Amino acid sequence: MPSIAFCIFGQLRDEHLSFPQTARIARELGATVFLSTWRRRGTKAAGAAYPSQLIRMFGAEVAFAVPRPMQARFHVLLPELAPRLEDGSREASEDELRRYFPEAVIDLEDERLHLDFEEATVDRNSLRMLYKAWRCNALKRAEETRRGRRFDMVVRFRPDVVPPAPGALPPVKELERALYLLAGGWRPGHAQDQLTVCSSRAADITAALFGQAVLSVDRPWRGVHAELHDQVLRTGLEVRGLQLGQGIVEDFARRHPRNRAILLEELHRQPPGAEAAGGADWGRLTAILEAATAVADGRLAAAEAALDTVARTDPPLILLECLVSVAADTARARGRPEEAAALLLIRLLAGLVLDGPGLARVGEFMKNVPRFVEVARTLPAIPPLRRGALGEWITAQLPGGAAASAWAALCRHAPEPALDDAFDALRPAVEQSAEYREARFWQALRDGRWDDARLEVEALRELGAEGWRVSNLLSLYHRERGELALAREAAQLAVAERPELWDLRTRLARIEALRGDRAAALAQTGAAMERGGDSHTWMLHAQLLHDEGEREALQRHTEEAWRRFPDDAVLREGLPQLLGGEAPSPG
Repeated sequence: MPSIAFCIFGQLRDEHLSFPQTARIARELGATVFLSTWRRRGTKAAGAAYPSQLIRMFGAEVAFAVPRPMQARFHVLLPELAPRLEDGSREASEDELRRYFPEAVIDLEDERLHLDFEEATVDRNSLRMLYKAWRCNALKRAEETRRGRRFDMVVRFRPDVVPPAPGALPPVKELERALYLLAGGWRPGHAQDQLTVCSSRAADITAALFGQAVLSVDRPWRGVHAELHDQVLRTGLEVRGLQLGQGIVEDFARRHPRNRAILLEELHRQPPGAEAAGGADWGRLTAILEAATAVADGRLAAAEAALDTVARTDPPLILLECLVSVAADTARARGRPEEAAALLLIRLLAGLVLDGPGLARVGEFMKNVPRFVEVARTLPAIPPLRRGALGEWITAQLPGGAAASAWAALCRHAPEPALDDAFDALRPAVEQSAEYREARFWQALRDGRWDDARLEVEALRELGAEGWRVSNLLSLYHRERGELALAREAAQLAVAERPELWDLRTRLARIEALRGDRAAALAQTGAAMERGGDSHTWMLHAQLLHDEGEREALQRHTEEAWRRFPDDAVLREGLPQLLGGEAPSPG
């Protein structure tokens, strides 16, 4: 059995959500755990503020409404924001951590060191993070010295990441020639810092980036992702991608209301007429982000009033992008998916007009494509992706509404050639996305157009979609057609490729149940729950226990389900019916 080191580094954030699974995986692998962290727990409040980070801090409604030119300089423009967001974090103790990892080497440190760059940077937290990665690696090296040999594999990750399940880790022999990062985390000039799987030697090299960082007083610091990219190159290894079942595990939503309130307070401290970034003024931007907060809080009328006030000022394209993003969230909350889809298209087009067609290759911006597709997939047909056709569709389907006003504003600000170029860049980006092909698959499946559904699966395969994704859709296709043997075969292929994804196991369990093999179905729901299954998985497991007549097991399962999901509507409605009684009080 290979010797494996888990090097967990950085500030603790909701580790009660990730560490139980991390501990289970460590036990299964026989891994030695090294943990270097700060005594004070934290929250994601520093670093560059691109949509993925902003979602964690404030929620999607606010995240997608922050102007793109402001994202890289978010904490530079609002220097008091991060300290206020981080204030009040409670402390961790070694006893708490040993409940998860009894035999771990734990380094729990008070924050007595000055670990900030002298100059303002977009990733002000990275020096602290690199210090902890280096320190955790030093604990690993000390153990290797004591043992007289290196670990065969090092899995280095942050506390809020659940590492790959045993079956998803690469063979040790591959680490002689390759280093593994989170899938999608490697591109020219960029390497992610969430997860690394590599040899012990490669771990030493990448951890040494802390030494480069402390020399930043003598040379410019280009940001942690660019610097880490170059450090990974120094290993001389091929870089490969590795999938995670859950990725980051953090209770973001619990902190969102407080964080949004603090953000608005900081925004109101800025001079309203001054420029924030990229031509966006603080006054109108604050009004838009107040509207986004109102949507998140369910105050839709207040959001609509604020957006209407800004729209009457004929904002520039950079603010129109932000405004229609919030308007789309409002329309969706109002149950108007056609309007939401049109507004999200307008948001994408405004960005492409403003920055040029090359923006279609920027991953953070193109996260707006899945937003559009998620809404559009519920419509009878996806809105057209050509200028004339989209204008006619909006006029016919959405006369006089927010989408019509936004479309008129876009056409007023964007020259026709630039708008045509934007459509030409957006159309292939959308049509070649996995989300778009899956949306068309679901539409075809919903309408009973079996041949079209199968063609969409093949289109996904041709686009290079992962095998498990294709197998999963094939299993759904065969299940809807009543071809349960073929559905089971495809679902098993998907699970075999990505055993850590609980939702694949839940779908396989449903197929097994339809086939009448409740024992096999229970095995799959049990494995899914171990890997973070949602309340629907727990409800399916309960139903299977009930059908098997396992009354005592059902009672124990129900008690645990209430502890995990005390306010869940699915369980509150379904479990009492199985037990023949009323639902217990939450908690």
